[in-house]
Amino acid sequence: MGKVLYFKDYILKKTLNKIKEMIYEVNDTDITVFLLEEDLKIILDEFYNYYEKKKIVFSYYESMTNHFADILDSMEEDDELNLFYLLKGLSLYELLESNIEVVPSETKKVINKIYYKCMRSDDDE
Repeated sequence: MGKVLYFKDYILKKTLNKIKEMIYEVNDTDITVFLLEEDLKIILDEFYNYYEKKKIVFSYYESMTNHFADILDSMEEDDELNLFYLLKGLSLYELLESNIEVVPSETKKVINKIYYKCMRSDDDE
């Protein structure tokens, strides 16, 4: 009997791998990266849930990889890529580039939920 593959798991793994690849490229510059893979997983999962709620999952991979590319491209030498910088960037680019009209208060709720989940996961370690 074959293994059951879920679209969400597939797209989250594909997105995570692409974003990790982009971050590794940034690591070769003077930009310091302070991000846990677990935090990236939380971010991607929560945004997937948000996109699912908004019925725009079809644009998830492209949107997330574009958001991360824009955030990384906007960084200057000696910047630090950490959770706070990343969440500020995601909040901005989600408002600017979304495929639907974004309600800023909804985006803020998603960002806050991610922040608190990441902080809790850091406390558990």
